[in-house]
Amino acid sequence: MNARCLPLLLPLVLVAGCPSARTAGPVGPLTAQVLYPMGDGYTWTYDIDTETEVNNLGITRVTRVAGDTVEVTTDAGETHVYERRVDGIYRSDAGVWLLREPIAVGTEWPSLAGRTARITSVTETVDVFAGHYGGCVEVREEGGDSGRAIRTVYCRDVGPVLIEVSQSLVSAMAGSVTVTGRLRDFNDGGADWTEE
Repeated sequence: MNARCLPLLLPLVLVAGCPSARTAGPVGPLTAQVLYPMGDGYTWTYDIDTETEVNNLGITRVTRVAGDTVEVTTDAGETHVYERRVDGIYRSDAGVWLLREPIAVGTEWPSLAGRTARITSVTETVDVFAGHYGGCVEVREEGGDSGRAIRTVYCRDVGPVLIEVSQSLVSAMAGSVTVTGRLRDFNDGGADWTEE
């Protein structure tokens, strides 16, 4: 599963404190590393809406940094390995780019499962529990045979703030389901948070 798909169906109890007051906005050039900063102790907590009565929290955290190589682990136990490169962030465990430069509308690259990732906006505004974010970058992944489409909104100095995964269902009751992760809290290693 793509690292941005999050652990979508695992229940978790988390005490994350108050919503963040930070607001992301345009300051300096947009790069992949600015849009997805990954340092020791960085943690992202998401409210997961499954379009059912059961909603959950999902946690993604940086568990290891060695030079330009970063390991990110989900609370589902999945670990993904990223390389911070001059032209973007490469997912070396899967052999695909997560974010590719230049950060401009129309930039595209091959993604997982035959999908194509494309930057569709560099001016997105998002309001989530963690705060208000402007000047964000929207990446859409579409195509391939899986029937899955992914929309990720990355915000400066924070990372993925909104992740929507839509899956077409192949069954007698054809349709689709969308699971959405909205940022609840971002911890850059300096703030306290508690898991119970």
